Amino acid sequence: MTTATQTAPVAGALDSFQLVEADEVRAFLAAHAFMEPLLAEVAAQLPKYFPGASLRLEVTYDPEGHDPPDLVISIVVEGWSVEAAQTAMDEFADKWWLDRYHPRNQLVITPRFG
Repeated sequence: MTTATQTAPVAGALDSFQLVEADEVRAFLAAHAFMEPLLAEVAAQLPKYFPGASLRLEVTYDPEGHDPPDLVISIVVEGWSVEAAQTAMDEFADKWWLDRYHPRNQLVITPRFG
């Protein structure tokens, strides 16, 4: 597994994301097609709370192999303070994400500093 990032536009729900290991992301979504509309919604909502931040999308794996893989959206918040990022994340969660979150989605959203 490499850490190459694909930054070219990708069709559909993935247009707003920089993909890390694009083939893995596509394979994950092929197996979890119900998540594509949610990704499109998340991509439309996050800029309201994190203006100017880029969004990375990747599949992560439990190093011990016990848990299924997760799809992770990293909100790249370069130049933000930890406090500002946490405040924005709390607002996003309270006003939008918690009403849509479901564990079966296997979707993790987290700020990333740099």
